[in-house]
Amino acid sequence: MAGVAGGILIEFFLYFVNTGYSWAGMAGYLLASIVWGIAYAYAAQSLTQLTARPLVSGLVFGAIVYFTMQIVLLASGLRGQFGLSEVVLGVIGHCIFFGLPVAFTVSRTSRNDD
Repeated sequence: MAGVAGGILIEFFLYFVNTGYSWAGMAGYLLASIVWGIAYAYAAQSLTQLTARPLVSGLVFGAIVYFTMQIVLLASGLRGQFGLSEVVLGVIGHCIFFGLPVAFTVSRTSRNDD
């Protein structure tokens, strides 16, 4: 089910990026971010190490999200070649500004449930 939803989301995102609707592309990116966050929260329910060590988990999660999204963009033809500095900055940005907030939020809320 998640694979089908992900495929639909990617097709939706790519359609609007290709047609020049930047607002819809941003909405698609926001929706993809929400889906990634929900997936992390769902995984954290069964993998307790994700909530026990949010710093490490968040950094790894941010890197996984970055590389997965780059593979999607490369496979769709929307992304060309890019330099090492762009990759390094992208990974750091995804780790700090996406992975860590998601991991710490899920860790904090799961402790309140116990």
